[in-house]
Amino acid sequence: MRKEIFFAILAGSILGLIIAFGVWRANIALSNRTNGNSSASQTPSPKPESSITLASPEDGAVITQNTVKISGLTKPNSQVVISTENADYIVKTEAGGAFESEIELTAGVNQLVISAFSENRESVSINLVLVYSSEFAKAINTPSPTPASESSSATDSIRERVQQKVDEVLKKPKAFIGTITDISENTLQIKTATGEIKQSSTTPDTVFVNSVKTAKEVKLADLAIGDFVVAMGLKNGNEVLEAKRVLITSPVLEPKIKVSMGDGSEVTTAKNTLVFLFGDNKMTKTKTANLKDESRIIYVTDEVDGKTSVRTVFILE
Repeated sequence: MRKEIFFAILAGSILGLIIAFGVWRANIALSNRTNGNSSASQTPSPKPESSITLASPEDGAVITQNTVKISGLTKPNSQVVISTENADYIVKTEAGGAFESEIELTAGVNQLVISAFSENRESVSINLVLVYSSEFAKAINTPSPTPASESSSATDSIRERVQQKVDEVLKKPKAFIGTITDISENTLQIKTATGEIKQSSTTPDTVFVNSVKTAKEVKLADLAIGDFVVAMGLKNGNEVLEAKRVLITSPVLEPKIKVSMGDGSEVTTAKNTLVFLFGDNKMTKTKTANLKDESRIIYVTDEVDGKTSVRTVFILE
């Protein structure tokens, strides 16, 4: 009898220890989880950095008119400055962060700097390269009208669909810009400024122009490894550019344009510095005398022949 009582007491003690140990482990796990959640909630989430997302046009696009609309998205109520090699434009984003501005292009390669400044003066800049060629449109073969026939309605429908496809393609011509590293029978291998290797195919209809000194038409055989070229055409499914027009030109140098936000006391204007008032999304040319030390401004500097100067000042109203 005593043995049975002893074993019952022993079994009860062991069972109690097991239960107590389980409760202790559960409390430890719960405590760790609570502490983990507490520390996670106390760690501030990183703030999203400013950025610019372009909607149109794409980098490397070929434009056949001397004006183009630059549109994109950045932080709401930001000031966006679009700088070409010769001019500067400013626009304020909408409440949703969208912006759009029409700018003028010069013939050939246009290197743009797009800068955005948020309400708390955060800034971000991106580069955009566009090629303006009024001659490129002539290099694209479009379907010519066919004579009317009994099945004119069906023909018209097909023609409309073909024309629609052609129009879509014409809206997205591209340019490969860089140095020729290899020339085969009908293909140019081009190394871009970023080191990428691009392939561009040619046909008997491809137009070659040497524009280094005076523009003159040449042949594929006149091209050499080391030439700097701008190949314009349409990309196929293999990312090969089917070149319609190839320019031999001088190497394109990266622009030395810098856009900053500050106060009027930070800048020294020159005789050719342009000063604008900017308010209500409108820029109005004004006199340098209206630029005060306390003025809140965005200014653009450019380096020419090793000398940096302020070329444009926007006084923010």
